Amino acid sequence: MTKTRTQLEALCLLQDDDLPLDRMALLFAAEHQHDHTFDVSVYLQQLDAFAASFKTQFSKPTSAQLVQYLHQELQFSGNTQHYNRIDNSFFNRVLELRRGIPITLALVHLSVAERVDLSAEGINFPGHFLVRFNGPDELLIDPFTGRRLSRSDCEVLLKQNLGQHARLTEAHLAPASRRAFLMRLIENMKQCYWRERAWMSAEHCLNQQRLLEPEQPVLKLQLGNVKELRGDLDAARALYASLIQLAKDSDVGKLAAQRLLAMGGSKHQIH
Repeated sequence: MTKTRTQLEALCLLQDDDLPLDRMALLFAAEHQHDHTFDVSVYLQQLDAFAASFKTQFSKPTSAQLVQYLHQELQFSGNTQHYNRIDNSFFNRVLELRRGIPITLALVHLSVAERVDLSAEGINFPGHFLVRFNGPDELLIDPFTGRRLSRSDCEVLLKQNLGQHARLTEAHLAPASRRAFLMRLIENMKQCYWRERAWMSAEHCLNQQRLLEPEQPVLKLQLGNVKELRGDLDAARALYASLIQLAKDSDVGKLAAQRLLAMGGSKHQIH
């Protein structure tokens, strides 16, 4: 077991409010990059430096000033040209390149806000992660662009992501737990690998998610799918069989049963 995995296993046992998002995002990214020079502390110090520089400029900082600082002075922005690149989900690469996707750019905002004592929370908005700053100068922003969002802006964004019949509710703007944030971050990595048919890396993402949410049957089902795609049919059968026992009356249990039946008796053919 690597030192990184040991740290992650320990951190995942913490209560939700105690999970250090920036450190854990870096550790999850480190497991995928196989870079022996990767030093989490270097990137945490970079975030410290961003915060220190910001505080020297503003004695009583506001959320609007922080957003402007990150997007205009530091030049963080959405990677519109290469949105689906895996680098956009690796927090260290986002800090190096100052380009990312909504959730990793949201993490930049949340990490610096915490260091300068501004209250901020991630919003698990469908298809596009958002950030809300609380307090007297409450502000809802799109971390991809730094643009302030009104409720009508959110309604438009929701329809773009879910279709014209979607209706905005308060649940869409509810704060994300730290665990949910990390699950979604890894989900983005997993989807990148899935598109590339990089099954071993996708499997590693699933194992990371299962550190955070070990009791989620759907993750076990997906792991069975990946094992099947990799040709490890005995492992896939074992996972499906255990799911049928664990969640036999649920949709996940029924899907596991369907996959097990589809695999049939052959140990060499994937259907």
